[in-house]
Amino acid sequence: MDRRAVVEGISASWRFLSDCGLAESFASPDPLSVEPDFRDLIISSDSTHESLYSFCLQRSYFNILLFDHAFLQFSWSREDHTRFAYYPNPHVSDVTALNKFRKYRAMLAEGALTDDDFGQLVRGMAFRGTIPIFRYENAPSQHVPLNHPCSHMHIGLHSENRWAVRRQLTPLAFTMLLVKHYYPGEWGLGVPSGSLDGCNEFEQRLSDERNRCRIVAEFSELEEKAFHIL
Repeated sequence: MDRRAVVEGISASWRFLSDCGLAESFASPDPLSVEPDFRDLIISSDSTHESLYSFCLQRSYFNILLFDHAFLQFSWSREDHTRFAYYPNPHVSDVTALNKFRKYRAMLAEGALTDDDFGQLVRGMAFRGTIPIFRYENAPSQHVPLNHPCSHMHIGLHSENRWAVRRQLTPLAFTMLLVKHYYPGEWGLGVPSGSLDGCNEFEQRLSDERNRCRIVAEFSELEEKAFHIL
């Protein structure tokens, strides 16, 4: 996957999120470069979901911001070397908190709250972090069979949990997967599809996008026999 494909995929992700009613703001279609301070924070044993989230949010270090102030990062360093990440808002991770967040947003829109008031109220909400950080990486140069899959997912902050993926995810495939699993309400609003029985248009679009995700060459025979995704 080259840089142009990633740029196009970021824009496609924004359009899909807009269709779902999840989009808030589009910072940039350009892949993010690695900021030294962020890299140091990631590898620090003291880092938490909240500290990583706050660092990126304050610096607008993301490509897409969602309505609940979760955000997505898309990075590309060289051919086929990609990193996509979803950082959920750790203060808005259950139904009660989300309803409170929506209330504050409505008050902001009505002029009953200033931007500063809104920010203070959201930051003052209890930290729960029940929805984990979710990221995907493809790194052919780091491939070690059965130990470091070329294509893999990380769930949460534990960097050694690498879930092998047989295909190289596109930015749009990554975005659609996280919406399906983390925003089931919005996912379920898709128009019923005539192509897949019992499924809606989003399921059809995800199925089509899966077929655009190429099979990675860096996958050993032993890895093929082991558990993996897709």
